[in-house]
Amino acid sequence: MGAAVSVEREDLIAALRRRYDFHSAETIFGVALARAGLADAASYDAAQTQALRAAIVSVGDRVAAVVDAIDALAAAGPAAPPAAPPIAAVPATPAPPPPVAAAPPPIVAPSADEPPFTPPV
Repeated sequence: MGAAVSVEREDLIAALRRRYDFHSAETIFGVALARAGLADAASYDAAQTQALRAAIVSVGDRVAAVVDAIDALAAAGPAAPPAAPPIAAVPATPAPPPPVAAAPPPIVAPSADEPPFTPPV
């Protein structure tokens, strides 16, 4: 028998942030918890995650991306910590700076001996 799927609260909030801003995601999560009859917890089992998913669909609008993310979380189970990048991937020396373009010629002011410019009529 496989291990029970557990979805972290922060992962569910991150899924809601695909649709809502930071504060709205927290608010919708709280409303969905109340609608699903669940208490706030650090993680949720598969049945609780599905209840939250259904509640989010009922309280939110245009939540297809959120529902897809929750489905992926429920299917994947707990996420593994991200792997560190290999040391060989870091360049040994920095890239040379781009060439500097030549400065434009200086603007020369007319001398005091020249008459002022008057446009033709």
